[in-house]
Order: sequence, then structure tokens, then C-alpha cells
Amino acid sequence: MPCRHLTRSVLVAVLLGLVVDSASAAAAEASDALPESVVAVAEIADPPQLLATLFDHPLRREFEQLPFFAEARKNAEFQQFQLVLRFAEFKLGEPWRKTLERLSVGGICLAFDGKTQGVVALAAAESEAYSEKVRDVLFKMVRDHAKTQGEADPIRDVAYRGVAAYRIGDMYVANVAQWIVATSNPDLGREVV
Repeated sequence: MPCRHLTRSVLVAVLLGLVVDSASAAAAEASDALPESVVAVAEIADPPQLLATLFDHPLRREFEQLPFFAEARKNAEFQQFQLVLRFAEFKLGEPWRKTLERLSVGGICLAFDGKTQGVVALAAAESEAYSEKVRDVLFKMVRDHAKTQGEADPIRDVAYRGVAAYRIGDMYVANVAQWIVATSNPDLGREVV
């Protein structure tokens, strides 16, 4: 057993070494919530800075001028996505990028669990109230869309130990304090919560 813990520790140290910034206190807190059966962890200590690097880089404008990008913008699915994105911005009262920054300001932790074969993502939002507000707005949009299509509610309540959790297709989502927890496996989600 000690060898497994040593291997896990070495793997975590190597992955953390790939992160440019040192992990924030929130990201370290996320790692502490992971079960011992986790075999791979990746952390992004400063997601807003990563978004700035991706979206504000001068090469972005050049990329958007490429012919295949112009063709992609003509795609009906891309245009539908843009419409939904604009509607979400309207409902949230801010640009989507600002929402992403506020939902991940304390860091993001991604992990793969060997025992459950599940993946879990934890993001530290600026506050519990903000992450719940965004969740409620997005869930209402999804439910309203399903209703207009004559479909059943795609979001099921699956509370665990007093923590409100939701199943959306094969994904499980919960808010725990300022943390947003999303996983592909309910057993892994219960262990993290």
C-alpha cells in the first residue's frame, strides 16, 4: 500500500510541476477532497489568466481570419450555439467570459479515479451564492427548452447527505460551498462530497 501512495504522490508532483503558477490554496483544498484511488490530477491555479492568454493573444485575431474559421461561423450548429450563448449572457447579466472567470477564480482541479473509472472536476467560484445563481439560470434555460420541445425534465435531483446534487444525462453536478463539483460517476461524486 505505501508504494501506491508514493506513486500517487510522485504523479501528483509531476503534474503540478507542469502548472506554470504555484497552486492556489483553493486548488490544494480541492486535491485534499479527492479519494486515495485517484491516479491522475491536473490543476489550473489561475483560470482567469489562462482565459486571458487564450482570448487576448494577438494570434487569436489571425486565427479568426483563417478560411476554415470563417466557414465554421456559417455552420448552423455554430450559429445556434452563439444564440444560446447570447441568451445566457442576457439572463446572467454579464459576458460569458466574465461568468467563467467568476466560476473558476479559485482554481480548477481535474482528476481521474482508478477505482470508479470516473472523472471529476472541481472549480472554486468566487462565492457559493454566485455559483448557485449561475446553476439556477442555466438549469432554468435547459428545463424551459425541454418543455418547449415537449420533452421530460432532463435534470434530476439526486441529493446526497444534505447536499443538493443533480443528474444531467451521464453527468452529476453539485454545489458544495463555493465549489462546483461535476463528475461522470456518482460513487466518485459521493466520495468527493
